[in-house]
Amino acid sequence: MDYTSLLIKAIISSILIAISVIDIKTKKIPNFLILIFMLVWIVIASLKLIDTSTSVYGFAVGGLLLYITALATNDDIGGGDVKLVAVSGLYLGFPGIMYATLYGFGLAALISLVLIKLKKLNKKDYIPLGPFISLGIIIQLILK
Repeated sequence: MDYTSLLIKAIISSILIAISVIDIKTKKIPNFLILIFMLVWIVIASLKLIDTSTSVYGFAVGGLLLYITALATNDDIGGGDVKLVAVSGLYLGFPGIMYATLYGFGLAALISLVLIKLKKLNKKDYIPLGPFISLGIIIQLILK
């Protein structure tokens, strides 16, 4: 891995960590962070520092599938989560965003089940999805 790639992954991870901390504290993913995430992608893509051949597919498919899931779950998945997956699809492309989302949902389910079993959480409690999606994205970035 070259230094440019490492720097890009560090910048992306930093933004995802900020998103996660804010989502845990406020139960919202601020639009300004999604916008910053998008602007960073525009700069990186303009400089041709990443492969953008499947970015549009990643954006569209990732965002659309999570949007449909949000509608099907009566908005238990928030708009910030949908936007986070869509913009992350620009970075990861397709099918990378699908793997990242799968990792994030899997981790959310596993941690939720453990917390329910330990009686730290009940089935009705809210768990922010943003940190898990972010972790899935970081895992995919590492594997990429």
